[in-house]
Amino acid sequence: MADTLDPYKSTRFPRGTLPRKYNLLTNTATDSADGRKKIGQIVRGDSMRPELNPGDIVKTYVDSKITDVKVGDYVTFINDGGGTESYYTHKVIEVYENPFGGTELVTRGVNNNGNDRVRVTECNFIGIARKYGGISAGD
Repeated sequence: MADTLDPYKSTRFPRGTLPRKYNLLTNTATDSADGRKKIGQIVRGDSMRPELNPGDIVKTYVDSKITDVKVGDYVTFINDGGGTESYYTHKVIEVYENPFGGTELVTRGVNNNGNDRVRVTECNFIGIARKYGGISAGD
């Protein structure tokens, strides 16, 4: 697997402990429209209603860079709290340049009352997501 798709490259977890992220990144396809690496996901929860609904499909571009993210974009990220692994696609509310280095993203499910507790960093960032069908998620 190429270094850019190695899910353990920038995490604190030992190899083999992030199976869902590994599965996501090893099941990439090349987008025929632009040649970029992507994964397709089915929306399962209500946190993004009404912008994304359960059953909708989003493309997450795994070759995205966190430094390319803008407020209003959707990003897919890992929440690895307590050693359990979940991933979410939420809207970016704020892009923050940490004075100690690195970009951090404040995210929120549009149907949630508050921001996500975990900031998205290079360590848990999977990619920029777009609603399937050529309609840009977040527009």
